[in-house]
Amino acid sequence: MSLSVSPCLRGELLLQNRERRYCLKSKKGVIKVKILKRVLFILFISTIFFAASSKPKSTLQKFFIVLRIVDGDTIVVSYHGKKEHVRLLRINTPEKDFYGYKQAKKAMKKLVAGKGIRLEFENTLERDKYGRILAYVWVDDLHVNVEMVRLGWSRFWTRSGEGKYAVEFRQAEKEAMEGAQGLWSIPDKESKRHFILQNLAKWYQEINKMLDSIYRMLKRLK
Repeated sequence: MSLSVSPCLRGELLLQNRERRYCLKSKKGVIKVKILKRVLFILFISTIFFAASSKPKSTLQKFFIVLRIVDGDTIVVSYHGKKEHVRLLRINTPEKDFYGYKQAKKAMKKLVAGKGIRLEFENTLERDKYGRILAYVWVDDLHVNVEMVRLGWSRFWTRSGEGKYAVEFRQAEKEAMEGAQGLWSIPDKESKRHFILQNLAKWYQEINKMLDSIYRMLKRLK
């Protein structure tokens, strides 16, 4: 911007640049134009910043590399420089020695092995009693937890609540059932027997751990 005289009327100042000219009646007018320019510049910068910050949250999250597949619902990742076990929320795949264990592990490996994943928490970072991080796992736009249900290697596991993606999980479970995917391909009687035995095995392990804890506590009291 530059100030010069003419072709404005007497008492007016010429404010001009390469594109436009403004005739102002006083120096106060010049000040107002400068203020207006600053306001417009601030609004422009604010718009750019808002557009950047309002991108989908997924684009702002860090990616973590999968190091190992433990089973169909647990993986090991490099998390901020440390090896961490991650337990996928809302799914529960077959344990070792049960039908579906190898298949579920293979499916998980195909989905995430060696890939960069994003971790999403229900609210904040939480861990289970074994110290594993509880999370939803994403590979690009694929929700791995939901996909394992859709493939039929887990039911929608709601023992600790339904969570924020309940609708997606229910739809995935419906598709797996209707398409006889994974565990849903087992005849009904065998399927029920399988899940009963699986739960009994887990309860047996929990009871053993509880008894061991009681035994150690009593041993200390002696």
